[in-house]
Amino acid sequence: MRNCLFILIIILLVVGVSAFGAWLVMLLWNFVMPDIFNLPELTFWKAFGLCVLIELFFKLINSGKNNEL
Repeated sequence: MRNCLFILIIILLVVGVSAFGAWLVMLLWNFVMPDIFNLPELTFWKAFGLCVLIELFFKLINSGKNNEL
């Protein structure tokens, strides 16, 4: 039972941090990009998708590098 509670807390923490990151991206995008570059405003789900795409993109770039000196 204790392990299930720990796993649930970790899952909720990951979801909460992801939602906060998407919300922050949405706010920063909507504050800067429409005025400077005349781009449309983002919704929360579009900002969340943008965060996922950026994370996947940078993971793919880092996976191709050789970590040897």
